Amino acid sequence: MAHFSLAVTWSRLKNRAKVSDKKLKFMSATDFKRLQKYLYEHLDDDERNLMILTALETGARQGEVLALSPTDIKDDTLSITKSFSPYNMEVTLPKTPESVRTITISHRLQNVLLEHSYSDQQIFRYCRNRYIAFQLSKVLKELAIPDVSYHALRHSHVSFLLYNDVSLEYVSKRIGHKNPKITLEVYAHLLKEREINESEKTMKLLNK
Repeated sequence: MAHFSLAVTWSRLKNRAKVSDKKLKFMSATDFKRLQKYLYEHLDDDERNLMILTALETGARQGEVLALSPTDIKDDTLSITKSFSPYNMEVTLPKTPESVRTITISHRLQNVLLEHSYSDQQIFRYCRNRYIAFQLSKVLKELAIPDVSYHALRHSHVSFLLYNDVSLEYVSKRIGHKNPKITLEVYAHLLKEREINESEKTMKLLNK
């Protein structure tokens, strides 16, 4: 497998796209855990299962996942410093300067990433988007989970953390946003739903 050089410019990247008015798709917390459990139990079935699991547990973008190398993993942390572009088949810098980050990962995920590395330089084989998307759809269908895109795994990661009361500030840094305001804009609908739930809980407490 050929290796690709790391570009030294951000010029190929466009400015952050305007937030879509459409509601982002993400899995429920229950489906998140079901998918997570399935993937750990079927890592040896298909190499793409680990790619899916990594996105689910880290919130990393697809290109960031594919560009990972064993040296990026140390002491239950994952350093995201590069990204793989399926369009020109090159490893470059990530989407934005803020996308360069180090995040904590579970010891379990660290172990399976190192155990299943494709080579000393790559954890995953470089591949096209559709190669992973096909496997994701297949797994979701088997689990009777509504079909979502690979990028929706990132949204599902954020949703799962916010649902479990992880702070917005931490989540923002973890997924590589410049500041929490951007995260708030992108996930405003999710936070609004959470606000409504919290409001209802508050009223129940006050009315007792």
